[in-house]
Amino acid sequence: MTSIVRNYQDVKELETLRQHGTEPEKEFRQKTKTLLRSEENERETIAREIHDDLSQPLTAIKINLSGLLRSIPEENIILLEKIEQILDLVDSVTGAVKRISVELRPGVLDDLGLVAAIEWQAGYFQEVTGIKCEGDMRPIDINYDIKLSTAIFRILQKILANIKEEAIATSVRISLKKKIDKLYIKVIDNGNETTPAQILDHLPFRLMEIFERAHLFGIEINTTGKINGGNTITLSIPLN
Repeated sequence: MTSIVRNYQDVKELETLRQHGTEPEKEFRQKTKTLLRSEENERETIAREIHDDLSQPLTAIKINLSGLLRSIPEENIILLEKIEQILDLVDSVTGAVKRISVELRPGVLDDLGLVAAIEWQAGYFQEVTGIKCEGDMRPIDINYDIKLSTAIFRILQKILANIKEEAIATSVRISLKKKIDKLYIKVIDNGNETTPAQILDHLPFRLMEIFERAHLFGIEINTTGKINGGNTITLSIPLN
């Protein structure tokens, strides 16, 4: 087994190479922190507006169309078929609205907490990608505030997105364990080994966001890959 990214310091060095020293690190961190917070606030606002402004009207449209369908004589086949087609379209749009809203801000994270949200994300990832995703979510009593829970959840989302795009995996396993003063989250896939070159290539985008979020909340990330395929990413999060 070869270590691909030992910890945040490794990625920090790669990031410095990317910046070519054009911006002081402290200023860069502050800008990133502000950007990530603004993004999360926008996600929450848009998700709420989508639910309020689109979901409810679509439900009302479907109810009215269903009532209209029942009132049309059976012999008017053409009109009945048209209304049924419109109902199918409304269902399709409603499904898309729900999917977009959930991806922006899953309600389970706010309502049931981090562990339930990770369980949901594993199932949702499998449903959307077709990649088998199992979860080992033992009952864990953790009381992170919503900002840290959101950061952890977003990091996990980005890791899964990276697996889908880069690892070409057929199965993923997510496990949670609490030991003494830390929570450990492991994401194991059976895809292609992640190389340092791949990390450097994608650092300004998906992976850079992962490590920036981790840095802001004191989360350690360790990544190892096997030569014959497969990667393990471990998040170490202080319980206090």
